[in-house]
Amino acid sequence: MRLFDTNYFNKRKMIFLGVVIVILFLMYHFPRKVIITLLIFLSLTLVYQCPVQRHLALNKFEWYIKRQGVDKNKIIEKKTYKDWVYGGYVIRVKFEDDMNNRYYYHYEVWTHRRGEELRLDKMFLTISNKGWQLEAPFEGKCKYPPIEDD
Repeated sequence: MRLFDTNYFNKRKMIFLGVVIVILFLMYHFPRKVIITLLIFLSLTLVYQCPVQRHLALNKFEWYIKRQGVDKNKIIEKKTYKDWVYGGYVIRVKFEDDMNNRYYYHYEVWTHRRGEELRLDKMFLTISNKGWQLEAPFEGKCKYPPIEDD
């Protein structure tokens, strides 16, 4: 998804319109205390979903690249965005000494996939080369291969 994709903005407008309609419906049918409680809950959820998780993701990213042995000065492009589909954040990085590959660091506060145990505070790395995702073994394909997150 591109940042200025028209479908993205249309979705945002529709979501905003839906929220306004729900709030107007609630104001008509429920007392003020219920509405205020719902708005406080919604605002706390948004604060947690956006700035708090972003801060956690950036801290985990710094820890991860340090374990990878990456020099921060070799980063030419770094974009951080919220992954609304799978949850968490994605940090897209392009390195000066590995221009052909893009590194996607996926941060998830908690994961529980089928057949796996519950895992907290995890970062996963996927690498793409001209739109194709690289798969193991990574030797010779990229400069900074993924590491196991403890």
